[in-house]
Amino acid sequence: MLKSKALIKSILLIFIGIVAIIALAPILWMFLSSLKTPPEIFSYPLQILPETIRIENYINLFEQTEFPRFFLNSAIVTPSYTIISLLFSAMCGFGFAKYEFKGRKVLFILVIAALMIPIYVILIPLYTLMARIGWLDTYRALILPFSAHPIGVLLMRQYIYTLPNQLLDSARIDGCNEWQIFWKIMIPLSKPALGACGVFLALFNWDNFVWPLVVLRSQRMFTIPLGLSLFMDRLMVDYGMVMAGSVFATAPILLFYFLAQKHFIAGLTSGAVKG
Repeated sequence: MLKSKALIKSILLIFIGIVAIIALAPILWMFLSSLKTPPEIFSYPLQILPETIRIENYINLFEQTEFPRFFLNSAIVTPSYTIISLLFSAMCGFGFAKYEFKGRKVLFILVIAALMIPIYVILIPLYTLMARIGWLDTYRALILPFSAHPIGVLLMRQYIYTLPNQLLDSARIDGCNEWQIFWKIMIPLSKPALGACGVFLALFNWDNFVWPLVVLRSQRMFTIPLGLSLFMDRLMVDYGMVMAGSVFATAPILLFYFLAQKHFIAGLTSGAVKG
């Protein structure tokens, strides 16, 4: 019996290792390619390690392009969007989970249904709205239109639903109003869900390409995904520089995930069997 369990555990570990290698291989290849010359990137047979480390790709990225500006734009937009969206998601999730009001179920079904609407369906109405209120080519157009994301509302509602209602009743008896209950009780207890939701929302905004392409006009307002597209023209693509830019585009979101890893896993698993 013990031998069979050890065998099953070994097989699972091998399987997990293979999946991890498959998942990490593109990231490793991107990093190694950022240190190669273009002929080395496309060499045949495949050359994994660079013959000489070419840091010129990173130097040219910052000296010959506006990549620092693109990075700054993403660094401003993504945290702002994530914080605002987390606030809206937590408030909506708290309302759906802990308050009884007329039409609650219908509204929540509409929120779930919004997950199935492709972004391309609402691009023209949103663009028209941004143009009429004068928000084109601004940070506001990148932050506010999608700040109440359905996936955030869903995650926060499912987690807050698992928290006992007795906490709210006790707080009310102690004299707390609803706003104090939300800030002093629900928010601290919802850190796992906020971590998971924050990773989803930050990744969505950091990698967003279509919406910034629609509402931005000047290159100085471009975010990283749009900025990287400028490195490719009809005649030549500097893949070494593209890979170097992709490394800088990937590193912050990976760092954010590792910092919020515990909350991310707890937020995904909590509330999975209730609600």
